[in-house]
Amino acid sequence: MTDTIETSTTTTTTTPMTRDQIRAKVLGTKPKVDTAMLYGAEVEIRQPSLDVIMDARQAIFNGDSDLKTQTLDVLIRYVYVPGTMEHVFEEADREALLELPFDNDLNKLSEKINSMMGLNAKLVEEKIEDHTKSNSE
Repeated sequence: MTDTIETSTTTTTTTPMTRDQIRAKVLGTKPKVDTAMLYGAEVEIRQPSLDVIMDARQAIFNGDSDLKTQTLDVLIRYVYVPGTMEHVFEEADREALLELPFDNDLNKLSEKINSMMGLNAKLVEEKIEDHTKSNSE
C-alpha cells in the first residue's frame, strides 16, 4: 500500500516501511550522547536504556530506592570522559557528589539528562511532590 501526501505545492508518495525495516531501525537505535559543562570541565553524558529506566521506576515504586540515590546513580553511570568509555565518577564519590553546590551547571546537566530521556523536568518534580504527599498521608 502506498500513501500519497498532498501539499499546496507538491505531491509526495511514500511507501510504508516493512516490518523488517521497522525492526531494523528501532532495534538498531543507539543511545544519544551529548556534552555538558560541569564546574568548568566538559563531560559526556549518555542516554540510559529502557531496562535501566524501568528498573529505576520499579525500585522507587517498591520503596527500594529514592530520588537522591537515583540521581547519584545517573551521575556515576552516565557521565563519561568525552570520547572514552571511562566514567568520570565512581561509587566512592557518592558523598563528595552530595556536597557539590547546586548551581546552574548541575541544573543544566540535569535538564540535558532529562531531555535525553524525554522527561519534562517540571512535570517530573510535580509527580515526585504528588508521590511524596500521597506517601506521607
